[in-house]
Amino acid sequence: MKVSLVVASGAHEGRVIPLTGSQFLIGRDQQCNLRPASPAISKLHCAVVVRDGKVFVKDFGSTNGTLVNGQLVQSAEIVIENGASLQVGPLDFTVRIEKAAPKVDGTPLGDSPETAAALAAVKAAAAAPKAPVRDATPAPVKPASKSGVTAPTKPAPAKVPPKPAPAAASTSDEDDVAAMLLGMDDEGNGSVPDGSTVMEIPNPLTAGTGEPPKSNSGEKPGEPKKAQTREEMTNAANDLLRQYMRRPK
Repeated sequence: MKVSLVVASGAHEGRVIPLTGSQFLIGRDQQCNLRPASPAISKLHCAVVVRDGKVFVKDFGSTNGTLVNGQLVQSAEIVIENGASLQVGPLDFTVRIEKAAPKVDGTPLGDSPETAAALAAVKAAAAAPKAPVRDATPAPVKPASKSGVTAPTKPAPAKVPPKPAPAAASTSDEDDVAAMLLGMDDEGNGSVPDGSTVMEIPNPLTAGTGEPPKSNSGEKPGEPKKAQTREEMTNAANDLLRQYMRRPK
């Protein structure tokens, strides 16, 4: 609310005096807001008061009183409206009251069928259950090759069964070799199977000595050899067979 005093007559007619605060004092005292230099005005003459959304004129018991709309007010307070006249001694004013316009929240909705349908749609949308949010994380993509084609996944290498270890020479093969060695004479002559390799095998009885073999029966060198028994030949063949089996492959 804005309240002001407009000079109604005299040399300053039309001048507007805005009222600041909730109380505007008129009088010759230093504490007054308007101090006219006239003996017809008391030191604390009257006041214009704004309270509870209304405007009042209050006289403080002045000597000559205060006229409001031609009515004498003395030691009293009355409510005034916009355009009321106020006379204080030789001063003549018109009170201007400007009330603040109410704030408009917006255009009120009418009662048309379109408005009712819009309100119903808004209420239905607010009451509808919300759909669950799905995870939009994309699936991982396989790295592409330089040509832009996705590289195929290499299959796991197949397990290759280990090669079987070479079988040891059978007993029958050993018997054949022993028979071949027994069939040879002292000079190494004898029947040798086709495709076989004949190698010189040192006599285990004379190996590392460089001497001719000695006879167990006490034979002297130069004497004719005695025929060997079957047991001696078997032992000799077994020794030769062991030497043969240890030869480098």
